[in-house]
Amino acid sequence: MKKSLFLLAIICLLLFTACGADGGDVAYRTDLTPQEISDACMPALSSASLLSPADSDYIKYRLLLDETMMESCVVYIQNAGTSIDEFGIIKSRTDYTDAVEKAVADYLQRRNEEWTGQYLVEEYPKLQAADYKTFGQYTVYAILSNEDKEVFYPAVSDMLVK
Repeated sequence: MKKSLFLLAIICLLLFTACGADGGDVAYRTDLTPQEISDACMPALSSASLLSPADSDYIKYRLLLDETMMESCVVYIQNAGTSIDEFGIIKSRTDYTDAVEKAVADYLQRRNEEWTGQYLVEEYPKLQAADYKTFGQYTVYAILSNEDKEVFYPAVSDMLVK
């Protein structure tokens, strides 16, 4: 019995160790612009025809992204209808990825805190489930349906993973 427990403990330890070892960090491309990435990924989104690029004021004053933190950025927001669909792709400068991630996380938190509750109630689950992912220098966020996020993030990843 003691041998069995010992062997089981060793196997578990090996499995947990193996799960954490990915053979090194994932390498990401850095040669694409956020616009190139969004152009390739947008056709898969159900709301693509209703999204348009946000202007620089939106990026500066709503997302609170300082131009010195990023190389380039594109944010698409709803331009018609009653959806809150939105996504952004930010390519940070080399030393600013953490700052960009924080700015995006803060933005999503502010959006949730500002929600009035009476307007577009059926859209609120998208905001509650809004998230972001980082692919090297690129921070990508999405306020989209779960179905759209299931195609959007993998499409971004496929473009950026070397």
